[in-house]
Amino acid sequence: MKKYILFLFIALFSFSSFAQEEPEYEVFDVIYRKEGGAIKGEILSFDEASGTIVFKDRNGNKYTFGREDYTHFRENERFEVRKKKERVLKERKNNELAFEAGFYYNYLTLDLNFTEDDYLINGDNNYWEAPLFLKLAGGKFLDEKNFIGGTFEYAISLDGDDFYSLGARYKHYYDAGNNNLGLYIPVELKYSAFSGPTNLAVNDTLFEPDGSYSWPLDLTAKAEFAALNLTLGHGFSVILDNKKYLNLELYVNTLFALKEEYDVDFDLLLDDDFSALGYGAALTFGF
Repeated sequence: MKKYILFLFIALFSFSSFAQEEPEYEVFDVIYRKEGGAIKGEILSFDEASGTIVFKDRNGNKYTFGREDYTHFRENERFEVRKKKERVLKERKNNELAFEAGFYYNYLTLDLNFTEDDYLINGDNNYWEAPLFLKLAGGKFLDEKNFIGGTFEYAISLDGDDFYSLGARYKHYYDAGNNNLGLYIPVELKYSAFSGPTNLAVNDTLFEPDGSYSWPLDLTAKAEFAALNLTLGHGFSVILDNKKYLNLELYVNTLFALKEEYDVDFDLLLDDDFSALGYGAALTFGF
């Protein structure tokens, strides 16, 4: 995940949206005063015998300086004009299709709500997943401010476990649109299904051939879950050339249980359906 975060920050700060211009210069006469500082303007006259200078500054004010007032002066000195570089505002998508592809990281904690009974002694009530997903999305910009479409995510970093989400995606851009960084609120409502091992301790005894035994008996069960996944976040979109863009999104998400099953040959008592809360980040490229 660290390499994706590093790539993200490189991407956010490496795109330049400013046009390059040749430097411009202004020419002034400059008097360097004994009391410190310098005045730019135009020398109207200079008396070599007395050292007296009649001078007009850049605001049109006239001064007379005696030799005792300055250390030296220079004529026709060049100064670079510091101008704000022209901002190149790149075009955004408007009333057209868009597709996004990238990666999504989600740290998810689940409360499984086991109830102990005569056989089940305890279990992993706190269950967590931290997968890295491949994220694909597509839809339409209704205008420059609103996007509606769908999203699909599939975990690529879980060993032997399955985790995927499929659902609707909406984005609302709230920035003024006067620069090349879009700010928006992403909302997603998805169906999520995932599975993985969980540990249980049961009131049973395992006898070994050497006469030793262990109690309670530790079991590893496969758990299967399904849920409605509501995701809310904040997004930053770097607008690129040709209406392409790079998105960074930060999320919080909560799951509403639809299914909770375990492949064990005894009944598990559950107080309630599982509850879950998570947070994450996504980096996607839009085109």
